[in-house]
Amino acid sequence: MTEALDKLIAAVAAGDLTVDGAPALSMEMSGIVYAALGDDLWATCVDAFDGSLDSAVAIKDALLPGWEWGRLVSHGTMVVATREGPYQSFSDGSANPARALLLATLRAVKGGADG
Repeated sequence: MTEALDKLIAAVAAGDLTVDGAPALSMEMSGIVYAALGDDLWATCVDAFDGSLDSAVAIKDALLPGWEWGRLVSHGTMVVATREGPYQSFSDGSANPARALLLATLRAVKGGADG
């Protein structure tokens, strides 16, 4: 999962998840998303990448239950953070808030967040 997660993070950060802006994935990217997130979150990941904040929150809730999310208005950065236990936070400043939340969530999962 780690290699697939790294590839997924890189594709989302580069804006290369979908094919020519269409709500579809290449066969290779489809395999990467499946390996990183499983079959249940495939479509939700594409929707979050394409700008659905509801989908980005759904992925955060599925992968990081109990974590909070928000936006730093002064920086336009999306953040996911623990509410209880040892404090952990991950953020991203992408121009698209849904994509930024998706990236912050994926980075938290990669960082070993135990949700």
